[in-house]
Amino acid sequence: MLVYCQRVIALLRRVLSPRTRRDGDGPGPRRLPLVLVACLCAVAVAAAVVAGVRPVSGLELLQGGHWVYNGSDGSIYHVNGAAKTVDAGLKLPGLGADTQVVQSPSSGFVLGRNRVTEFGKSDLRVLRTYQAPAADERPVALEVPGGPYAVYRKSGVIFRMSDPPAVIRAGGGYQLGDPVVTPDGSLWLHRLGSTGHFCKLSPKATKVTCPAYAPAGHKGALTVVGDRPVFVDTTSDELVPVEAGELGEGTPVGTDLSDSALVAPVGAAGKVAVVDRGQLHMADASTLGTDRAGRVKSVRLPSSGTFSPPSVSGTSVVLFDQTNNTVHAYRPDGEPIPGGRMTMPPGSGGPADPAAPRLHRGEDQRVYVDDPKGQHVMVVDPNGRVGQVDVPGKFKPKRKPPQPPPPEETVTPSPPEPERPSQPESPPRPERSSGPERSSEPSRPPAPPPARRDSVPAGPPGAPSVKYDRQGGTVVVNWTAPEDNGAPVTGYILTWRGDKSGEAKLGKGRRSYDLARLTPGETYTITVRARNRAGLGTAARVKVDTGPVVVLTRGRTGDYNENCQAPECAKMHIEMSGFEPNTEYHIKPVAPNDDYSNPGATVTTNGSGRNETDRFDYNGVGEQVYIVVEKGGTEVARSRTIVWPNG
Repeated sequence: MLVYCQRVIALLRRVLSPRTRRDGDGPGPRRLPLVLVACLCAVAVAAAVVAGVRPVSGLELLQGGHWVYNGSDGSIYHVNGAAKTVDAGLKLPGLGADTQVVQSPSSGFVLGRNRVTEFGKSDLRVLRTYQAPAADERPVALEVPGGPYAVYRKSGVIFRMSDPPAVIRAGGGYQLGDPVVTPDGSLWLHRLGSTGHFCKLSPKATKVTCPAYAPAGHKGALTVVGDRPVFVDTTSDELVPVEAGELGEGTPVGTDLSDSALVAPVGAAGKVAVVDRGQLHMADASTLGTDRAGRVKSVRLPSSGTFSPPSVSGTSVVLFDQTNNTVHAYRPDGEPIPGGRMTMPPGSGGPADPAAPRLHRGEDQRVYVDDPKGQHVMVVDPNGRVGQVDVPGKFKPKRKPPQPPPPEETVTPSPPEPERPSQPESPPRPERSSGPERSSEPSRPPAPPPARRDSVPAGPPGAPSVKYDRQGGTVVVNWTAPEDNGAPVTGYILTWRGDKSGEAKLGKGRRSYDLARLTPGETYTITVRARNRAGLGTAARVKVDTGPVVVLTRGRTGDYNENCQAPECAKMHIEMSGFEPNTEYHIKPVAPNDDYSNPGATVTTNGSGRNETDRFDYNGVGEQVYIVVEKGGTEVARSRTIVWPNG
């Protein structure tokens, strides 16, 4: 209560304190507002004690501090990030060294390998335990509004520890990348593997939606810039905003990134921090959504270091050197922050330790770095200054006698959807505790009985996966069927935008479409959307550079020799466009399944990069044939394969 009241006083002091008069003749600071605040706070605390509810109902304040598990004495402790002290503790022996602790407004949650233990923050008593949604997997823990969350990346499962708790399957059969959270409390996930979908879990939703996906074969990680999720594409080296129905325009990062690059979960003053191959890159996101590259500042990191993924405290970028057990803080411009470097005491672990120190970004925006034993916590303030807290330090937790179970509470399961991996499962079965003193983790509770399958409203389809193939002057667009989200796909809409635009409405069985007569050397944006009875689905988009084009057709019919006679025999009519002007090229006919050979010929384009000619007599009616264009022995274009027609 005291900590809470101090936060209220600090908040209202800023609101109610008088402004300083510029002429210097005004009265001094008034005392009445602080007296009033103290009275209000006292009333709030008294009401909370009597009624057993949170004081100042409806006033949402950020959760302060950080909880850490100290394995040496089997206790969890609360680290006050602002004061750099330990101010609360609870005995919970028998947990593993990699145990994490997260908090909601009223409860704390201890994330063990097979158990999740909930305790009340007001009285530090164990309330219930849950079976972990994924056994023997250490989750990514997030303290955010609407949470906290535990994201089990390998299993593709989310545990939302809110009221009521819920388990949501989000992987769709694939593992997940590192999750991020936008300011509205929405959790964003990247499905790894062939689909590459970006999925969103809104604060109170019980299933994910997947509005967009990464281009096939592209790797990267999610971050948040402002209020937008952004995909850091390490294949194309772009910052790509994830829009409501598709990926936005990619913005060049300004440097070459490897697929092993480590990305901060949120931006710092409009910059995206990336650690890659011994450097810290601060990519400017001010041009996000355009094709203009922002400035990037690259900083060489200590060569002896092995760095964990970066995090952000306020506007400071925080790195942890696992080799040297050192915390580093940098400004958004890449400069080291004075007072932003500190080394953990000896014996705090290192990269060879499977439970190496790890970074936690608290809801108070501070970054906490725990050593694997829970005996030291480094606190990075929003200004980048680092402080050390010894755990438990001078704090001694009071031993409490076992208490009777709390009043009966019911945790209502979310309706499961066992056949659909994106639907929520029943939350973990709660198990009552007789008090905080436990010598080991409790036995695994029985699995919940099969739940009745409830109907879930259908949604618009997801995004298909789109690829294309250039065949002469034609672009062949191919796509896969998307997730139908509960209602069969009834058709597709394909659009193209460039110097020419158009739209095609296609049936549900179509998986390809030929775009002919596109302008050579132009760039087109092609989108494909599926529809069902719930509406039009998420768009999938690809960009196509048509490049130089060569088109082969049957030319004029005539006799060439005794082996090539009309009407089968005719010249090959070849049209070239979009090539370099006034340049020599070698053209050669190829008939892969026919006993035909021709060395080809050299032609020269005009000032517009075009050439049109009738060459190469051919009579292979029914055979496949195409033209290859070379420059300096290198193929630069190829026509679409045609079947040679009769005259």
